[in-house]
Amino acid sequence: MAKILSAHTSGTVGTIVDAPGGVAPVGTLLAFGQTLNAVTNPQYQPLYNIIGNTYGGTDNTNFVVPDCRGRALVGKDNMGGSAANRMTSGGSGINGTVLGAAGGTETHALDITQIPNHKHEQDHTNASPFGAGTTALSGGSAYSYSALVNGTAQLTNGSGGNGSHQNTQPTIIVNKAICYL
Repeated sequence: MAKILSAHTSGTVGTIVDAPGGVAPVGTLLAFGQTLNAVTNPQYQPLYNIIGNTYGGTDNTNFVVPDCRGRALVGKDNMGGSAANRMTSGGSGINGTVLGAAGGTETHALDITQIPNHKHEQDHTNASPFGAGTTALSGGSAYSYSALVNGTAQLTNGSGGNGSHQNTQPTIIVNKAICYL
C-alpha cells in the first residue's frame, strides 16, 4: 500500500514540489494556474499570504496558483539582490528579474543570422545579373553570389528546409504541486 504524505511532511507553505503520482499529496494543490478564494476556503489564506497576486488575481480574496503545466521552473535572476544575467529578456525573451514571468517555446526555426558561416559549391550554370551579395528567397531561405568569372556573378545554391527544430531538454513528466498547509 502506498504511503500518503501527511500535511506535516509535504513542505513549507508556498513550496512547489514534484508530485510523481496522479494526485497532489495531502496539504498541496496541483499547480495549474487555477484561481483560489482565500475567504470561502480559509485553508488557502496562508498560501495567499506568501504569493499574493504575483501569478494573477483580483484582490486579497481571489488569487492564482502558478501555472506549472509544461514548464521548467527557473530561479529568479536577481535573487539575493544582484542579477546574474542568466535569464534575460534579451537572451531568452523572459524577464528573469520578474517573479512569475513566463515564456519560451517548444520549437524554434533558425533564421539566416543564426546558422554557422558556411560556403556552397558554385553553380556555374546559373549566372546572376546582380552584384555580389546575399538575396533572401521566399520562406526565409537565402542564396549568395559573388563575381567570379569575368565579372559575372555566379549563383550558389541555398540550403536548409526552413523548418523548426525541437528545443526541449531531456525531460521526465511529473505533476507540480504547491503546498498550502
